[in-house]
Amino acid sequence: MDLLEKVLSERLDELADAVSDETGLSPTDARKLVAEAGGDLVESYRWQGADLRMASLDSPQVARSVLGFIRGRAVAERVGIPQGRTWDGIRVLVPAVLERAARQQSVP
Repeated sequence: MDLLEKVLSERLDELADAVSDETGLSPTDARKLVAEAGGDLVESYRWQGADLRMASLDSPQVARSVLGFIRGRAVAERVGIPQGRTWDGIRVLVPAVLERAARQQSVP
């Protein structure tokens, strides 16, 4: 399991709370969104490969790049919430995961 997957699995509740707090999504919808969009986040990061590995995980450049390759419409359909609300949640989720991963990466 790579670092992003580890953060997503170990901090699911914390991430869902952040999404819910920032977007107003119900805790249930926020949890579903984190669970569904998490795989897309990891896939986007992996797909971009070395381009992103040169920058710090918590940099705005990495967050923008990861966001740019997430299929929000597909996530919205899987989660069953409107696309705009899904994107609101994804825009909170991506930097939250990247920041937590960067902190965890810096701990020996």
